[in-house]
Amino acid sequence: ADTKRPSEAACESREALYSPVGHQDASCQSCRRAVASRRAAADTGPFRAWLRDMFSQSPVTRFVSAVPVVFVVVLLAFELYAYDFLFVWSILPAPRRPYALYYIAIFTFLWVMTVWSFLQCAFTDTGIPEEWERYVLMKKDLKLAEKGERGWNPGKATECSKCKIKRPERAHHCSVCGKCILRMDHHCPWIGNCVGYENHKSFLLLCVWGAALACFYVATTLPQMWFITKEYPVEGSRLTAAEAAIFTLASVFAVALGGALVILGAVHVSLAATNQTTIEQGRRGDNPYDLGVADNLNELLGSSKLLWLVPVKGERTSTGMWFPTAEGFGDGDP
Repeated sequence: ADTKRPSEAACESREALYSPVGHQDASCQSCRRAVASRRAAADTGPFRAWLRDMFSQSPVTRFVSAVPVVFVVVLLAFELYAYDFLFVWSILPAPRRPYALYYIAIFTFLWVMTVWSFLQCAFTDTGIPEEWERYVLMKKDLKLAEKGERGWNPGKATECSKCKIKRPERAHHCSVCGKCILRMDHHCPWIGNCVGYENHKSFLLLCVWGAALACFYVATTLPQMWFITKEYPVEGSRLTAAEAAIFTLASVFAVALGGALVILGAVHVSLAATNQTTIEQGRRGDNPYDLGVADNLNELLGSSKLLWLVPVKGERTSTGMWFPTAEGFGDGDP
């Protein structure tokens, strides 16, 4: 008779997912879901797979969660139109017209970097990688933190009470995404995704480039912004009432966006400098992952400083499944 516990059978069937012959145990519900998810991703394309994986609780949740993402995309396109096409060609004062192309080039560059960072945040899978599942299957003496233990647990995996899986240190469960997130910082509805190990750099750069974009907009349009709101219609101007309203609305959004991103960016730069997440902020005791400002930034942004401001993955010491620790805290390997 088969005396194996269901959990052991589930582990063995999960192992079959990575074998050359593929999935063999059709009786395992968790494995059937995993295989179905991968097949659906291949059949539906990257966008639908992203929409399903990021918001997997219900169709209503998926729809509501996608609304702010669409709003951000529309807002960024709106700001581009208001600046490059409306401000530069219809509002820019005559003495500054010779510099129009420079204004367009700088603003468009900042806009492209902001959109690039945003898309990297939104379309990056932040869940637990398959490599971790293989590691757990092979590692017989996996170090586990005590259940209910809070605080720093360097070198110790934890067990999710909702997913019922063993997960790497610093991973947490997201109730919106319905899964555990690698080195989770927080769930951000504006990107439709969690901020975690794989996209934290892109999120930080989204704050940096977005704040630079908004500040450049405000700095170069402030005199005209003030003048139009006080003196419209402007004598001799080609600006229509509708265009004046669009420019004013875009300016309000730019001021609000710039203020929010400057504050958010400052918070996350300070967290990056100390190698901690929003969830870990305020924990008691010494931070075992604080390696010094330079090494901490390398851990998040990558070892190549030339790529620090580019939203691409950099080469890091950590893998997201384990992390180097400061002297005196062990080797950080679970």
